[in-house]
Formats: sequence, structure tokens, C-alpha cells
Amino acid sequence: MDGRQVGSGLADFLEENRVTFYHGVPTVLATVDRDLPLIRTLNLGGEACPQGLVERWGGPHRRILNTYGPTECTSSCTYAELVPGRPVTIGVPLPTYFAALLDEEGHPVPEGAVGELAIGGIGVALGYLNRPELTAEKFITNEQGDRMYRTGDLVRLTDDGELEYLGRADAEVKVRGHRVDLGEIETSLQENDAIQAAVVTLIDKESNGGRLAAFVLLARPVDDVDALRHALHEHARGKLPPYMVPDFIDVIDTIPLMPSGKADRKALPRPATDPLVSGGAYVPAEDEIEEFLQATWADVLGLPPEAVSVTANLFDDLGGHSLIAATLVSALRRSGRFGMAGLAVPEIYENPTIRLLATHLRATSDADAGPEDAELVAAARPQRASTARIWAFGLAQLAWIVVFVAVAMAPIGVIYAVNEGEPSIAMLVELMLSVPVSYLVSRWGLPTLAAVLFGRRIREGAHPLYGVMHLRVWIVARAMSLSPMPRLAGSPYALTFLRWCGAEVAESAHLGTAEIPLPTMVTVNANATVGYATHLSGYEIHGGLLHVGRIVVGRHAMVGANAVLAPGSRVGAHAVLGDQSLLPQGVRVPPREWWDGSPAARGVREADPVVGEMLTCPMAPTTWRKPQRDRFLLSIAALELLPMVALGPAVVVVWAALMSFDHMAALWATMATGPLFVATVCTLILIMRRFALEKTPIGIHHLRSTLGVEKWFSDQLLSVNLELTNSLFGTLYTPHWLRRLGANIGPNTEIATIANIDPDLLTLGAGSFVADMGSVGAAIYANGHVAFRPTSVGDRAFVGNAAFVPSGSAMGDDSLIGVMSIPPTGGMPAGSSWLGSPAIFLPQREVFGQFDETTTFAPPRWKVALRYIVEFFRITLPGTLLGLSRPSGR
Repeated sequence: MDGRQVGSGLADFLEENRVTFYHGVPTVLATVDRDLPLIRTLNLGGEACPQGLVERWGGPHRRILNTYGPTECTSSCTYAELVPGRPVTIGVPLPTYFAALLDEEGHPVPEGAVGELAIGGIGVALGYLNRPELTAEKFITNEQGDRMYRTGDLVRLTDDGELEYLGRADAEVKVRGHRVDLGEIETSLQENDAIQAAVVTLIDKESNGGRLAAFVLLARPVDDVDALRHALHEHARGKLPPYMVPDFIDVIDTIPLMPSGKADRKALPRPATDPLVSGGAYVPAEDEIEEFLQATWADVLGLPPEAVSVTANLFDDLGGHSLIAATLVSALRRSGRFGMAGLAVPEIYENPTIRLLATHLRATSDADAGPEDAELVAAARPQRASTARIWAFGLAQLAWIVVFVAVAMAPIGVIYAVNEGEPSIAMLVELMLSVPVSYLVSRWGLPTLAAVLFGRRIREGAHPLYGVMHLRVWIVARAMSLSPMPRLAGSPYALTFLRWCGAEVAESAHLGTAEIPLPTMVTVNANATVGYATHLSGYEIHGGLLHVGRIVVGRHAMVGANAVLAPGSRVGAHAVLGDQSLLPQGVRVPPREWWDGSPAARGVREADPVVGEMLTCPMAPTTWRKPQRDRFLLSIAALELLPMVALGPAVVVVWAALMSFDHMAALWATMATGPLFVATVCTLILIMRRFALEKTPIGIHHLRSTLGVEKWFSDQLLSVNLELTNSLFGTLYTPHWLRRLGANIGPNTEIATIANIDPDLLTLGAGSFVADMGSVGAAIYANGHVAFRPTSVGDRAFVGNAAFVPSGSAMGDDSLIGVMSIPPTGGMPAGSSWLGSPAIFLPQREVFGQFDETTTFAPPRWKVALRYIVEFFRITLPGTLLGLSRPSGR
């Protein structure tokens, strides 16, 4: 390279030739090591101009122009005059040119949004020689018929009407899911007066999501290059998001350039220095555990062990993130050393330094050690069942299914046989009368009979798979899943039904869950409370065996919502097992203790003060009065009849067409059954809500009261709604429906399946997202009382799948609660992320930033309209298919 093209050689050349007008790319100008007073005009272009370059070269006696123009537009087509202290832009189009900002589909973006710059005007080329496909992609025609070139550059219109260049749409790099503009990092590094120029590139893309390497050119000699590297790293940490902080910073003598004068990133060398870390002075390992952890962390992070201090924070100091944490846990678990075989990712977040993790491992290793450990390790795994045994088990399951369906459908089959399949008014009446009979047999009669006959012979202990005991457990569990328990849960008749099926349940207990697969393995004592959707799992399969055990909930105990009690677990008298907790097999919560978490432990989550207040409230009524029980009976009957009533209009339409015309007419009539069924269900729900709890009173109330009956009925209506029109949820119609039920739902909100809510106490902010099976704002039950509190989810907040957000929680804007997690007591600050039960704070989480807001939060109207159309058919097609399968004669 000619030395006069860059650096001091270029400066000498410009001075010797008394140059007053300089035109070039910013990268080359940045290499000039001194001011050149003779230059009156700088005309820059070809790449993004850093703000620091303007501050350095600008002044009252020098004009700086920033020009922009791709080759496809012949020459410069926009310009801006740059002034120190004002943000750099590429200005406005030059005369005879015009600009547009487009989304990925080629449509104009909303005002203020980021879009791809398209240039039109007299200089736009006709296309690429012998490249018709590329020409068609890049050269387009707008609605006015003007020819435009799609530049691939991302811009935004400023308040002053100028174009702000944000980088290349096709040249941004992705670092662990984030879209990163390398120019922004380079600008940050060039803010140091010792740096002339900087170039950043992405290396090791296949390793932990890639790492950023920065190469800088010095403006002047420095005494300590290593100190400068660390200073630049700390400056970047203070100004940029963690995923944009370079892992490497190397000083080089020259920046490789392409013939155009732009930096050639592909020609940059590999970093010659080690990755940069923070965390203060280096602290060495003190024992074997710390040495092993240090070596493993260094290997995963790609650092020499001596660069990893045992007091350095994995996330704040060493550049770690969720992917690094997961990789680190996998490596440690594979080693199996120092009790790490069961290490979990949350333990890394809770102990983010080597020293903290080593202390944690020592403590857990000592606590878990016991004389039985060797026996457990040495225990022989059960032999695998023979193929013949597995086949026999499967055939027995099939036989049970066939018998069940045959008995349930027998009344309908008899009617068809008697009428020889010939449609008539009499046959229609007979079918309508037989449906309730079949429904009662399949939902109430057979499940109860199966649970009683097979459940009484189930025994506690470990049993071989695919044996007789396994078959009994399977039959009872399937029978209970078909039983009316989902409709009875929370009512006094749930206790009666469970006692019929063999459970030991006190009359004063409250069971808000239907997840009881083995009633004969459940004991719930007086005044105990079990919350929504809690699994009293009397059996589980692990280690090649079927484990069956009795679950006991003691007197006055409280089990929160969405909890899981494994076989053999017990909650002692007056004890509490919190929401979203797991009580493992054989574990017991001692009397009067409060446990939370998965797995549950004492004192791991701050107690909810409202629950504490409920537990100390004076005793509420322990039985339901007769008028309340009668109202339960009437409500249960209405809810059980609702599906059949909802089918009525669709049946009448199809049969009217069949009787009046022919089978083809009936077939066409079924096209209307889907929309008609959904509309009928929603209408019936709205009508029946007039008899439910339409306005929820905030505060603590007696459960066994008229309010308690109305609250139960409200929950059941939403449950029936979810069962009959499940396809309605997770669509653009869901927010509209929930608003109709009384919820405060912001615009552009995405809601999947959601249950056990009090709509009038729920607020979901604009752009928020509630994933499938998320529970937000469920009421609290304890000690014969029920508590209602407002619950809010902020703008663009995210509730993960099967997450549980208790009533009274406040999730801040842009916050996140992960899958199957529960937020900290009281809620979450804006912008924070939490995972697990109890929740751990995620200091850094990966963000998938491939798409801009036009494909996420702010889609164009035509896409929204198209989605409404598609989702209309998604909602109604299941009902239509049901209509096609409905009996209609020969």
C-alpha cells in the first residue's frame, strides 16, 4: 500500500500539495494523526461517519459534508452538513432524487419507524447486466410508477426531517440472538482520544453465539497498551449493552482496506491477545473444587485459567449469558465430580462466582451425604419388560377404550338400528333425548365405576411397568380424566364425588383442583385447602418402576395453586406449600412451616402478607348452607347441559336442510355450524354470567357464602368457554372477548389460553404477551377465606408458558417471567427478567432480534386483516368438522 494513502503519509501529502478540499471515506480520514488547517471542506461518504470524527475535525472555519449514494444510483443522492454537537445523519435527497422507507414487503413503514432506504430519481440505474433475478429484487416500482432502488440500508426519519443511517440490513451481525451494528461499537471505541480508527468483526460464530473482536489504530503512542485495552473495554461496558461489548481489543498498525477505501473486515487477523474480563484484581483458587471450577469456566469461556478470578461474576465481569450458563452446567454435570451430577442452571445464577458456587457445592454435598447413598447408586435397575408383555399391556388398553366407547355410544347405536338409519323427526327427537343419557353414562357413570372397581385394589409401593398394577393405575387415571371433576372442583360436591371414588376427604376441606388421578391415594383432612390446578399425583414413573404412594394434606394446611405433590408426600397440620411448588416423592412439610419452590424448601420465597393474614383470620364457616348447596347443584346441571344446548342450533340447521332438501343440502348447511356453534357458546356464556360474579370485590371474604358460589360459577364459565371454544384463544379475537368479559386489555396484546382469572381485576398492558396455560391473577384460597386483588401486566411484558402470576402482582413494562415460573412476591420491576420457582433474577437474557417491529409489535394493517381472516376459520373450522361428523342418516 502507498504510504500516502493513509495516516501520517496522507497528512504529509495533503499539506505538501496545499489541498483545501478533501473527499474520502471516514475510515481513511480517521488515520490522519494531526489537524490540517488548510482543508476548508471535507466531503465524506462511502461508509458511516462516526460522531467522534465530526467532533475532531469540525469547526467554524471548516465545512463537513456527509454524502450518500450507492453505485446503483450513479452518484451521491443525499447530503447533510455535519456540525459538532449535532447527531450525524445522511441528510435529505439532493435535487432530482427522492427517498422512501420500506418494510420487508416493500410497503412504507409507519412514521418514526425504522425502514429500508429506497432511492428514486434521475440517476437510478436500469438494473444489473445479465442479472434479471437480482434486478427484479432490488429495482422496484412504487405506486406512482417511479423506479426505485432498494439500498439494503436501514434508516429512520428524524424530527428534523433528515435521514439517520442505522447500518446495513444485510450486514448487521447477530450476537447470541441480538442484532448488532458494528459501527456503533466502533464509534464508542473512537471516543477515546488515543484511538484514530476502530474496526469490529464477529469471530467464532459457532461457539456460544459468536464473539466480537475489535481492532484499533492508535492516534499517538501510549505507554501501556494493555492498560488502554482494559480502559476501552471498561468504557464499552459502561456505554453499550453487554452483548455489544467486544471480547477482544487488539492494537494494529494498519487497517486493511478494500479498493473502495472501506475497511476490509474479512482481512482482519485473528486476535493476538486473550479475551478481556473485568472483576477487579485476580484472586486464585484455594482448593481442589475451586481449581476444577476455574478450569471448567475458563474452557467454556475460552480464557486461560489465570484470567478467571474466583471472585469474578460470570455475567457482570466475564461476559457470560444464559447460553454460557447452560453450557457451563452441562460441562460440570458431565464431570460428575463434587456432587455436580444434579447441578441446575438456577444454581449458577444464584452463585455467579466460582467462590460462591464452590461454597454452595460443599454445603449441598454435605447435606445430601448419607449412609443410604451407596445403596442407591448400587441398586440394580429393573429389567426391561419383554416385548410380549408390552404388547399385552397395549392390547388391554385398547380393549378398555373399545368397551368404554361402545357402552357410552350404545344408546345412539340402538336408535340408529331401530330407525334403520332413515332420518325423521321422530329419530331426531330420540337422538336429542339419548345424548344426555350417553353423556351421563360416559362422564358420570363409567368413570365412577372404574375408579371404584379398580382403585380399591391399587397398593402403595414400587411396581414393575406394564403389569397388572400398572394397568389398574392407568384405567383409574384415564377414568378420572373423563370424570366430572373439572366441573365439580371448588364445590362441595367435589368432596362427595371423591369419597365415592375412594378418597379420604373431610367435609370442611376445600379442593379447587381436578388433578387427582388416584382418589384412593389421597387424604385431605379437616379445614385443609388445595388451590387451583394443583396435582395430587398419587403415582409417577421413574427409574423404570411405577411408584404409588399416599398423599396427605393435614388439618388447616394450605396448598397453593399450580403445585405438585408427588407420591408419598405430606403437608403437615397448619403448614403451607406455596403456589407453583413441587413437593418431591416422600418429602414431608413439617407442621406450621411454610415451604415454597421446585423442589420445595423452607423460607426460599418471601411470604405473601395477604396469605399470612388469611391464615390468622378468625374461623370462617366450615360448611355450605343448604341454599348454597342447592345453587351449586343447579349451576352444575346448567354447566353440564351447556354443551348440548350450544349444539342445538347447529343440529337444527343441518337436520332442517336434510329433511327439507337432501344430503347435499345438509352437507352445505354444515358450513354454517362452526360459526353458529362458537357464537352460541359465547352468547350462552354472556347470558349465564349475569348469574355469576360480575363485579369482584377486592379484599378477603368468607369462602362459604353466596359470593363464594358466584365466584365458583364465574370460574366454571371460563373453564367451559376454554373447553368448548379452545380455538378462540391464542387469536386476535381473544383480547376482544376478554374485554367483553370485563378485563382491561391494552392494544396489540397476545393472549393464549388463560384460566382462573377475575376479568374485572386484570390489566394487561399494550403489547403484552401471555403464553399458553399462563395463570394471571388467580384468587387465593386459605383457611375458609378467599382473597381478591388487582393484577397488572405492563406494556410489552411477557408471561411464559404455564407461568403463575399471583393476584396482587404488578409486572413492570418490558418485564419477563419465564416458563413454569412464579414472580417474586409483589411483582417485578420494569425491564427485569425472572425464571424458576422461586424466581431467580436473570441479569442477562438472550433476545432474538432478527425481526423489526413491523413483524412483531407493529405489523402493517393488511397483515392484521389477513390474520383476522385466517383465525376466523381457525376458530370456526373445528365446529364445522364436528357438524360434518354429526349423524345425518344414510
